[in-house]
Amino acid sequence: LHKRSLIEYCRPLPASLMLSGDIPKPVLPAADLEGIVEDRTEALRLAHERAIEQADRDTLTGVASRARFLRTANIAVAAAKRSGFSVAFVVIDIDNFKTINDTFGHDAGDAVLKHAADQFSKNFRGTDLVARTGGDEFCAILPAGKDGKLDAVLDRLMNCLKAPVVHGNRPIHISASIGYAIFPDHGDDFRQVICHADAALYRSKSSGRGIFTAFNQEMIEAISRRQKLEKDLQTALYENEFEPWFQPIVDAPNGNAIVGVEALARWRREDGSIIAPGQFIQVLDECGWTQKLFESILLQSMHATRDQIQTGSLGYLTVNVSPNQFRNGSVVGAVREATKRTKFPASCLVLEITEEVLLADGSHEQIEALNSLGVRIALDDFGNGYANIGYLRRLPFQKLKLDRSLTADAANDKRSFAVIKAVADLSKALGLRLIAEGIETAEQADAIVAAGCEHLQGYLFGRPMPFPELASTLKSKESALA
Repeated sequence: LHKRSLIEYCRPLPASLMLSGDIPKPVLPAADLEGIVEDRTEALRLAHERAIEQADRDTLTGVASRARFLRTANIAVAAAKRSGFSVAFVVIDIDNFKTINDTFGHDAGDAVLKHAADQFSKNFRGTDLVARTGGDEFCAILPAGKDGKLDAVLDRLMNCLKAPVVHGNRPIHISASIGYAIFPDHGDDFRQVICHADAALYRSKSSGRGIFTAFNQEMIEAISRRQKLEKDLQTALYENEFEPWFQPIVDAPNGNAIVGVEALARWRREDGSIIAPGQFIQVLDECGWTQKLFESILLQSMHATRDQIQTGSLGYLTVNVSPNQFRNGSVVGAVREATKRTKFPASCLVLEITEEVLLADGSHEQIEALNSLGVRIALDDFGNGYANIGYLRRLPFQKLKLDRSLTADAANDKRSFAVIKAVADLSKALGLRLIAEGIETAEQADAIVAAGCEHLQGYLFGRPMPFPELASTLKSKESALA
């Protein structure tokens, strides 16, 4: 209120204006009342403008919001119809964003989104629109152009993300996958074009990530196949169509005696066909269904091999665990429940993890908890990534598995042989059992044993097989020894 209005409002009314027993009512001069109305009208106008501005801008990154993107998309399509020009709709997705959030924390995820939005804004023109339309998804609207100009813009976007984002003194390497479609070439309205840009994005992500792809009709068919696969996998999990097959691990100096087996998932479809994990594991992981698969394979493989373990025909059973299971903290409970139900000796169970697990929050505590149950831990794919040797000292590992990228050239590459020998020496010094996987030839096996690694796994000693075949193999070896 104006100062004068407030004074007038508070001043007592003359007695002549008051009726007996009535409560005095304030009276404002018309001019002051008009001023109050004007002030409030202006405040409402400013609040409305601020609300529109906030609705049009993403609060975290500062780029346009989803609402503004949708509004602008309709306008752009209408203008393109009138002018005959083409408009490109670009969909950008930060690769492995969930992993970044789970590994480094949500603050780091926010920092990555802000950095990406800033880079996108700098590399698009001022007349183009860049919007954040989802958690880690951005969209852009820009003229399609000719002579590869759009591809040049998108290539620039890829390059601008190569420098790592530094958060808490830790570098976070990021990349983006991009798909785009063009109106009117790839659709009759912007919603159809965006759907097709999403299809192109899916192709980018499934082709290795960190690339951009233009839409074509074949992509719609690929999406349809993916959707059918997801539906079939859901049914397979519900109907228990997954089963463990077993690949032997042998002790080379002891006549290639089978000392352990690795359980590997196979999908036995209703028609009897067998599907290898390369065709379904990634989809299960992306859909968040690997935990159910792990629990099923763990229980089945424990039931199958328990008698061989207890009689000494087998030394141990190995099962793989995905990083996502450590991120959601479900491994320890699942293992405790499975060993209890099957009466399988925990000391004969080996869980294989990759170095990606070690980066997940809480993974070290879970590894310690598994160790306290008696379960042994193997660090898989050693030599393929950047695993810190310090982890071998700090965490209770009992086994290392050499990656096949090292073992493949052991027989004919001096550097590979030297690395294997160094890792073998390190393993012995730390009291770890070293296992070499991917052994396919006798020459490979001889070289790796000469380097100091005695436990081997690969097609040379046996392909993954269903349990009845494994039991028969073990029985024949026992008969041969007798």
